[in-house]
Amino acid sequence: MERIDLIYAGDNILCMEKTECCRIRFLFSVFLLLATALLSIISPILMGNYIEALTKKTDSANIVTCVIILTISWLIGVVLTYVTSVNSTHLKTRLTYSISLHLLNHTEHLPYSKLIEHNPVYLTSRIQNDSNTITSFFLDGFIGMIVQALLCITVLIFLFNSSRPIFWLVMITLPIYFLIYKNFSQRIESSSKKVIEQRDKFFGEMNHQLRNIHTIKANVWYTILFSLLKGEFEIFYKSIIKNTKIGSRYSSLTQLIQIAFNVIIFLVCGFSVQKDVMSLGNFIAVNSLLSILLSSFTDIMGCGKDYAVALAAFSRIVGLESTAEERIGSLKMDAIHEVSFEKVSFSHSEQGENLINQVSVKFKKGEIYQIIGCNGSGKTTLIDIMLGLHPASGKIYYNKMSTENLDMPYIRKNLISTVEQEPPLVFRELLQNISAEKFGSDYLMHEIDSMGMSEFLGSSEFLSNHKSTSVVHNISGGEKQKIAILRALLKRPQLLILDEPASALDVQSCKQLKGLLQREKSDRITILIDHQSAFTDIIDVAYLLQDGHLLRCDKNENPHVPFPKKQTQKRSRKPNEPKVLNQPAQSGKQNAREPATPKQSGDANDYKKPQCTQKCRPESEPGKQNAEGEGARLLSN
Repeated sequence: MERIDLIYAGDNILCMEKTECCRIRFLFSVFLLLATALLSIISPILMGNYIEALTKKTDSANIVTCVIILTISWLIGVVLTYVTSVNSTHLKTRLTYSISLHLLNHTEHLPYSKLIEHNPVYLTSRIQNDSNTITSFFLDGFIGMIVQALLCITVLIFLFNSSRPIFWLVMITLPIYFLIYKNFSQRIESSSKKVIEQRDKFFGEMNHQLRNIHTIKANVWYTILFSLLKGEFEIFYKSIIKNTKIGSRYSSLTQLIQIAFNVIIFLVCGFSVQKDVMSLGNFIAVNSLLSILLSSFTDIMGCGKDYAVALAAFSRIVGLESTAEERIGSLKMDAIHEVSFEKVSFSHSEQGENLINQVSVKFKKGEIYQIIGCNGSGKTTLIDIMLGLHPASGKIYYNKMSTENLDMPYIRKNLISTVEQEPPLVFRELLQNISAEKFGSDYLMHEIDSMGMSEFLGSSEFLSNHKSTSVVHNISGGEKQKIAILRALLKRPQLLILDEPASALDVQSCKQLKGLLQREKSDRITILIDHQSAFTDIIDVAYLLQDGHLLRCDKNENPHVPFPKKQTQKRSRKPNEPKVLNQPAQSGKQNAREPATPKQSGDANDYKKPQCTQKCRPESEPGKQNAEGEGARLLSN
């Protein structure tokens, strides 16, 4: 990737790509702007000479000469305009693209916990718009402002030598422009930043709804979501109106000053021409140069408004740049033999309750583990902590080496495979979703056959059926899950994590997957997040995640139970009382807290705590069992 330097000092912005091509284009762009500015000064003078030739009734040859010179200057102007436009577009597009990629690369390396705080569409729009704003201001505003300043100085020198009264009138008028800008600059900057923020949020919400159009249509949520979008639009609309009013007031005041200035100039120059103090040709030249001067100075002050917008975009870029990337250690490994947690805790907020609470556990190579728990109990968060995606208190070790010292991106890329419950197809091409390295279908089929996965895939025709189209479409949920599992197994990982692997698979596919996992269990650590009983017979160790604690169930017992989506309010326990996962029903009596008759399905009051077929006892009492059946060891403190 091409390197981008964002160089800034105080209020100055300089954004340059360090490549030879862009240096040349940038210098060429400056030359073109200077040439255009010089031509804009010469043209009024040439026009004044032409008027002089007409009024003095010189010979025809002199008039023809003036016309030829004017024509050449006009043609040069046309060429300069064309070349400047093309060169500017090349440079602007390249710089915007490079800055966007630089920011995107930085964003992708931010901690995962920071990324999930923002709407991805909002972040994408923010990066693209801010990059374009900075580039446009630098090329069209900042560099243009320097050229316009040089143009103003040149015109002032000409006026000083040709007409002192007009020169002093100009020197009185220009500070008024500056005072007006200073009065409006902060308000323009603040309102511009508000518009940018609300614009990105509005379009982010719109994109979010379009991405979820299937769910919206299925549930007929048009009215509800339209009201949400309308609310975002109203905020966006008000910010635009406020920004426009402030900008229009600033522009109106500068225009009024320019009108007053023109009135005075016309009176002074008119009287001078009438008294033969100034020729008509000089009047036309001076008037044209004054128009250029005021226009240039107005543009310079107008850059204040553009500068405010660019500064707002720049401050957001700096804010994104200043966010520290995820901390990565330097140690690497070529095998994973065990993963262990030591008093690991995690909460989504500093003041919030721990979702994971003092968990200590060890996962060893050659075993298949199952983690079950209620929705929202923290199973996926626990896995994210294991992968180094969420910061947590406590210690996590791979082969007795702390993750703080390990290069976790390297380990995730080379030694770990994960399969999400609803795996997305990230790449547009089917084969690349199976292997990001873009191997051909023949090679992939050879690998699939060698690992005995062709039967699980369904048939050898699966790849060939989708080979004819480069873009993925018409892929069912079951096929997506098979592709994700296939990709995970083809990596031959040392740690394999499957989140609800049977959720979209048919019975036969589950059986085949179970055979694959059982056959290669000695080569890796396998962790299943699973609520179904399809994999119970190949599980070596089963854990229940409840109330932030990880409970181990006896492997000789069936750890599978159906888990409701919501828990009732927890009963407070007495001191030193162990957690009990299943309160045994007393013969002939109805629990006083349970209703006498079942409630209708879907009633929130019908939900109970997850129940297990065993009871658990604290690990601190290894010789003591509860009176009711086998115990499960409590691994969390």
